[in-house]
Formats: sequence, structure tokens, C-alpha cells
Amino acid sequence: MNHRYTYIYILLAVMLLGASYQLNYRDSREAVCESINERFREEVPYWGDSILSIRDIPRWGRHSSEAYARKTETKIIGEMGFSNGVDTVVISARYYLPKTYGEYQHKNYETSLMLCEEYEIALTDSFFSNLLTSMGIEAEAATELHAKDLKEMFPTADSMNVNAPIREVLVAKHVEGFVTDSVGIGICDQGLMVGKVAVSRHTVLAHMRWVSRWQIALILLLAAGYAVAAYCQKTVARLRSMKIIGNTCIDLDANVIRYWDGTTQPLTPTKSALLSMLADAAPDYRLLKEDICQAIWQRNAKDGQALYHVAVSELRTYLVAPDDALTLNTLPREGIQLVIDPERLYPHRHLHYWRRR
Repeated sequence: MNHRYTYIYILLAVMLLGASYQLNYRDSREAVCESINERFREEVPYWGDSILSIRDIPRWGRHSSEAYARKTETKIIGEMGFSNGVDTVVISARYYLPKTYGEYQHKNYETSLMLCEEYEIALTDSFFSNLLTSMGIEAEAATELHAKDLKEMFPTADSMNVNAPIREVLVAKHVEGFVTDSVGIGICDQGLMVGKVAVSRHTVLAHMRWVSRWQIALILLLAAGYAVAAYCQKTVARLRSMKIIGNTCIDLDANVIRYWDGTTQPLTPTKSALLSMLADAAPDYRLLKEDICQAIWQRNAKDGQALYHVAVSELRTYLVAPDDALTLNTLPREGIQLVIDPERLYPHRHLHYWRRR
């Protein structure tokens, strides 16, 4: 590939390479958000225990494994948190009976915190911010607790309303950005905790890979494109160097004359120059003696006459004689004219000689 096109291709490659980092940035942001989401889902179930410790709320309850296994219902009694003045909810074991008593007790604590309005969002905001700091992520964060009414979830002991609506959204501050998956807390996911994060550009760049699959793929694609472009340019140049006259090919690139039967003959500088002039004179193929002498020997027609006659004689020998489609006419005191008989031309001449190169 010539220098001009090479410089253009390099400029294009640099521009594409720079643009490809938008994909790296997108992947980095998605990876950061996914890692936040994963840690959020892991940590939220423990926030209720942290709130109990911070508020110094005692844990209670004894259990017997056998008695727990025979448990048929759970009764939630409280002074607040239930709609319509109802302070007791009975839940059948068909809907709520975790495999272990520890999980059962944990879910009960979470629900009791929500019913007693002790599940403070300001604390969960702090937990979430500390979580991000431990991950080395610089971002503004907030949490939201979407709570259902427990009585609406379990209108009777033997029924559960899975489509119970969200009745309260607890939020301390608003943050626009990435929203985590919701994490269920409390009895039968009475509450849904959601995190919102405004990840800074600095954090995304800090976690971004500077050489990723996008750059590798682009470099390979550009290399392949350059190779194809170079090959195509070389092919075009070779095709342009092949001049078909009649049924004969003048290959100026290889500096040979190729005949239909597959034989070749090397060209001297004089023969090459004369054939090039003849090919450029298409479709009339008419050359003046004066032009030939000036172009090839830098002489006028009178001084170059002897050389001219030798060149024309040789032209009849190596071009016209082997090709019955060609006739060379002499124009008295003017020059020469090559005549091609179209009825004697073979089909697919360019393809024929291209396959033989």
C-alpha cells in the first residue's frame, strides 16, 4: 500500500482505537455495577442484625427442634404497624416455616423492626456507603425500603396474597444512578431493600481495562483489513500493468509478453516502451513516427529513422506474427497503426492471462 493510503489507514485505525474505549468504559461500568449488586445482595440480610446491635434491642426466644418441626402457624402480635387497627396476624406454616429456627428467628426480627419503625434507612445508607468504600468504589449511595402491609399479605391464616401492594417507601435521600436488584427482608419478603448508586467517572476509569477484547479484536480486524487492502491495491496495480492487445498480453509489471499458448518472451526497454505507447493509443492504436522517436530515443524522425524501422520490424515478429487477430499497417511518412480483427478474438482474455500469472 502506498504511503498516502497507509497514513490515512493509520489515522483511521487510531480514531477507531480511541472510539473502542467507549466500549471498555461501558464494560467497566457494567462490571462495577454488577460487583456492587452482588455485594449488596450478600450484605443486606445482615443489616437487620447490625440495627439490632446498634439500637441495643435484645434478642429473645427459645425453641425445641421437635416443637419447631410440628409448628403449624406463626402469630405476629404488635402494638403498631398493622392496618385497620388490627394488631395480630396469623400465618400458616404452609407459607412461612423456614428450614432452620435461626432463619425463622432472623426473619421475625426483620419484620418486627419494620413494624416498630426501627428499620432506619439512615443506618442502611451508612451501611451501603461503608460497603462501597470497602470495595474501593467512589460513589454516592442511598437505600430504599419498599414495605408491604403484613395483614394484606396474609388476610387469613390459610391464605397469602402474593400481589399485595407496596404500602410504604422509606427513603432518607435520593440518588440518581444504578439501581440494584431488590433484596427481600422480613417474613415472606415483606420488605424489599433497593440500593441506588451514582458511580463516579473516576471509579469507572480506575477499574477499566486498557487492553480488552475490543482492542484485540479491532487490532486483528485492522491488520486483516490492511492486508486485504494491500493485496487488493497490488492486484489492481497488476491488472493495470497487464495490457491486452488482441489475444496477446503485455505484462509491464513482469516486463514480459505473454502469448495465448502460455509461452512468454522477455521485453527489452525499447520493446517495453513501444508496447506501452501502443497500448495507451487504444482504441485506434495509431502512433506517429515522430512521437515514437522522441519518446524512446529522444531523436527526431529523421535521425531516429533507422532505429524506428528496426523497432517496427521486431514488433511484427514478436507481437503481430504470433497473433492472427493482429495486423500492423504502415502509414507512409506518418507512422504505424495496429488493426484488431474482432472476429478472431478469444473470449475471457483477461481471466485467461490472470490465471496464468
